[in-house]
Amino acid sequence: MGGAKGRAHERARTDLQGLTLTHRPDPRMGSSPHESRLASKVRDFADNWDIHRETLEEQLAFVRDSISTVMDVMTHLDVELADSLSQAAVEAAIDEAPK
Repeated sequence: MGGAKGRAHERARTDLQGLTLTHRPDPRMGSSPHESRLASKVRDFADNWDIHRETLEEQLAFVRDSISTVMDVMTHLDVELADSLSQAAVEAAIDEAPK
């Protein structure tokens, strides 16, 4: 990439390399008002990540349990429908059989 776009990309890449798992951004982040707001948002997100992750885990567990319930109900209904159709076919065959 060249020009202003390339320089912005390189600066963003360099700034992102400054983020660590200990949530300490590179001191160069925040040198302009826009970068300062971005750095603040990144720090806020990192500080709250455990809360967000826990909430996400709870929501995913709910989705998993709901899908499991739907699968169980659909399987039960499928078996009942198959039994009903089988029984109806048997009864129809008996009714049509010569006597």
